[in-house]
Amino acid sequence: MIDVLWILTVFWVALICIFILLFVLFSIREGEKRATSAGAMALVFLVALEMGLFYLKRTWGFSDLVGVALLLGGVAATYGGLFLVVRRTPPNTRALQGTQGYILGEVKRFDEREQVFARNRSLPPNSEQYRVFYREHPHLEAFDAKRRQMGGPLGSIGKIDSPHEVPNAAATFSTFSIPQYLGPVEISQPRAHPLFGERHVAMSPEEASTRVKGFARHLGADLVGIARLNSNWVYSRRGEIFYEDWDQWGTEIRVNHPYAIVFAMEMAQEMVVMYMGKVVEKASAVGVFYEAQHPYTRALLKSIPHVGKRSGERLASIEGMVPDPFNLPSGCVFHPRCPEYMPGKCDRLVPSWTQVGRDHWARCLLYEEV
Repeated sequence: MIDVLWILTVFWVALICIFILLFVLFSIREGEKRATSAGAMALVFLVALEMGLFYLKRTWGFSDLVGVALLLGGVAATYGGLFLVVRRTPPNTRALQGTQGYILGEVKRFDEREQVFARNRSLPPNSEQYRVFYREHPHLEAFDAKRRQMGGPLGSIGKIDSPHEVPNAAATFSTFSIPQYLGPVEISQPRAHPLFGERHVAMSPEEASTRVKGFARHLGADLVGIARLNSNWVYSRRGEIFYEDWDQWGTEIRVNHPYAIVFAMEMAQEMVVMYMGKVVEKASAVGVFYEAQHPYTRALLKSIPHVGKRSGERLASIEGMVPDPFNLPSGCVFHPRCPEYMPGKCDRLVPSWTQVGRDHWARCLLYEEV
């Protein structure tokens, strides 16, 4: 009996290993980095479990009551999991309707101006839009003022609501970069080109889908999908302003198209900073944002717009001009623009990598003993 139970357990663990291995191979083929990592870790665990079963069978033999109980538990868990996977269940009629199946009562489209990020990120204090909004929503003014004192909509990049956690710098960075990728309305809804007699080019849905998905992948998307749009989940009025088009603030958002494009981008936890084609600093996203060591990285961070800063104020800029890529300066290529330039050193020596913190590296002579 013990041998039968042991063989069944080993067989099912080996079968699961094969399935996980196929999952890892397909994930590598599809370019899914996180799925590949998760599958690889599961595969390592299962292989270790399989080797452990062989080791215990050889040294222990599962000959006592505890061994039999372990084998019985393993077989029961395996067959129980298999049953849950292959069993047939009635369809979930609500889920088949999508979000429409979970609506309770009347649906009212949400005004984007009332969204916490739009309120804190897009409304410059003392502006006309600021006064109009809080005149209509006085109950939100004290709450938002407190958040601004703590650092704005996200505070210290992702720590305002969870100060004990690591700042989610990657998520914050993506919210500012995605609108820049997509561009203003003129780019996303262009006019017909004059060469075509002001007529739009007709194309089949299949070709349009291929072009749209290809464009999204060109922008860096890892996953792209096109789905029928439910207008209930579209904001009713504009609240987020990215291109200083304040005449659009508060205007009605008309839903005049039946489909939505959904794309997902991989968020890296590590970042590199490049200047003139060379990496000058590399660290975690938190390390780059909060513990920048290279003068160029620090200068870049100073040039980022801050919530509440008047749009008429000039942002900090890096002195000097970008050098000719075919005639780069000697030594450190950033030295003509560097605020911490050391004559006779930065203009003569090429910096190498120096570890400036845990998993944090910078290519700068400030940290080299030369």
